[in-house]
Amino acid sequence: MTFIKISELNPKKMPSPDIETAYQAWGVWCNGQPMPKWNNTDLFDIPARLIPYTAVLDVVNNPLDFVYRFWGTSLANIHHKEMKGHSVNDISPHEIAQNAKKAYNEIWQQAKPSIRSHSYVWQDEDAIEDFILRLPISDNGKDVDKIITIIDTPVQYAAYQESLNKPPEAHC
Repeated sequence: MTFIKISELNPKKMPSPDIETAYQAWGVWCNGQPMPKWNNTDLFDIPARLIPYTAVLDVVNNPLDFVYRFWGTSLANIHHKEMKGHSVNDISPHEIAQNAKKAYNEIWQQAKPSIRSHSYVWQDEDAIEDFILRLPISDNGKDVDKIITIIDTPVQYAAYQESLNKPPEAHC
């Protein structure tokens, strides 16, 4: 995988209706606070087609790390690995782990949502763009202790990934 460009987007101009719905759900969960508490969140408020592309991370301190508590089924298919209970450092390829850890660190420090566009080439295919929404969660109202990551991935990429998991057709 080769990253071509990572761009921060304006949350007031969401790139897809489903990402906008997820962002609005986070706002409702906040209930007037800067960030919602974990027990105020409900992943079923996120559009159903995005849940398989959703991850939830626990922020671990001393040393700082980000450990997956939930890893959507489509993410497991894409990465060929279940990441629940694993550190972001365990993602492969390493380039994705580095970019994700940097983004999680920014959410942890800034305590505000982020929406980014990622453009990249996957296995010599045409450039693919997806959108990643990261949402901070805080049980004490000031320190980020969880991060929800939601990926809106293009249909062609999802279809491509599904094709990798299908056995080849038999021909006589």
